Amino acid sequence: MDDVLDGPIALERAFDPQAEVLGELLRGERAAVETYEQALESIKDAAMRKALDDCRASHEERVMQLEAAILALGGDPGGGSGVWGMVAGLAEGSATLLGDTATIGMLAQGEAHGQRLYERESMNLEGDPRRLVEETLYPAQLRTREAIDALRGL
Repeated sequence: MDDVLDGPIALERAFDPQAEVLGELLRGERAAVETYEQALESIKDAAMRKALDDCRASHEERVMQLEAAILALGGDPGGGSGVWGMVAGLAEGSATLLGDTATIGMLAQGEAHGQRLYERESMNLEGDPRRLVEETLYPAQLRTREAIDALRGL
């Protein structure tokens, strides 16, 4: 009888609502990875491709870190980018048709949005999840935004 009660109760206690907040950040990061992959298909300049691939890799690393943090909180990281991915895909597809300048502009908008998302959602976190965002993920977001902003100046 105790085994029956311990199962669901243990699962309920193991879940932390902060996993949902991290899930929102994760969907944004997955959308960023998808968007960079699309952008890389259209950019021909080698230096620009290298910068974009570095940004993509940074977002991909953040995806892995967020997935691990969500699992540690008892949450389910799921597998997609949700609505953010669809919106990013449509926008990036349009920018790609318009050339490198439009593509970089779209990526810059996405990076700015990601920065605002981290700033907003970090207020809804505490403990280890908040430290992860403030000490690791947010600084990485700032670096990718700076990298894209530098490309806009070229």
